[in-house]
Amino acid sequence: MKKLVLLVLLIFSLNKFYAQELNMEFTTIPLDGMKYSPSHILAIWITNDAGIYQKTLMVYADMRIGYLTNWNSQTGGDKVDAITGPTLHSHQTRNVSWDLKNIFGNVVPDGNYNINIEMTSDDFSGPYRMITFTKGADNFTLTPSDNDFLKDITINYNSGVAAAKSTDIESDYLTIYPNPASSALAQMKVKLLKDSPSSIQILDLAGKTINSENKTLKKGQNKINLSNLVSELKAGTYMIQVETNHYKIAKPLILRK
Repeated sequence: MKKLVLLVLLIFSLNKFYAQELNMEFTTIPLDGMKYSPSHILAIWITNDAGIYQKTLMVYADMRIGYLTNWNSQTGGDKVDAITGPTLHSHQTRNVSWDLKNIFGNVVPDGNYNINIEMTSDDFSGPYRMITFTKGADNFTLTPSDNDFLKDITINYNSGVAAAKSTDIESDYLTIYPNPASSALAQMKVKLLKDSPSSIQILDLAGKTINSENKTLKKGQNKINLSNLVSELKAGTYMIQVETNHYKIAKPLILRK
């Protein structure tokens, strides 16, 4: 009974293996009448509902970085782990993502957050925009309206929770046997409705990939020997994650030596 409870807890902890992520795509618009246009400097950062700084996502600026006044005042000029680069000289569609972690590397709690965007093409502050979204259990897509320096904005949020629910993890799409198993005997069956290139990953309980293998799986039941992937692992509990064109699913494997 204790083993069953452990396995159930491990299965329901799978949420953390599906990346929580916020992605934003946008196109910048030239700032008419500014000295250096179309060249521009740009910053994007996250604050919470109380205006407390969480993370810088993107900074493109060099000598005139001081004119990103909102970004400097709210972040103290922090650029750790952000996408950075020199002054931009053309306007185009760009992408930026946030892993929902703050500057301390911790996943932020559910709640309201602000995407802050600032841009200038002169030796003074330029336009600034704030877009608010809610981090929670539900995935969503936002398409905020255009303004005078941003257009075609699309924001996609993946909570991670919904991804885990997309496939019934108690189904026969992924079967690991025997379980517990020795590294020499560990096998699994993967069910597919269509042929698909697939990724098989061995994860530790912190979600770190330890080993992986890519192969094309066929329609129907695919029997796979896991010994090559787990032969050098110590005894313990791991996650086997399979990602195909049709689903992403993971289950625990308990290794015994």
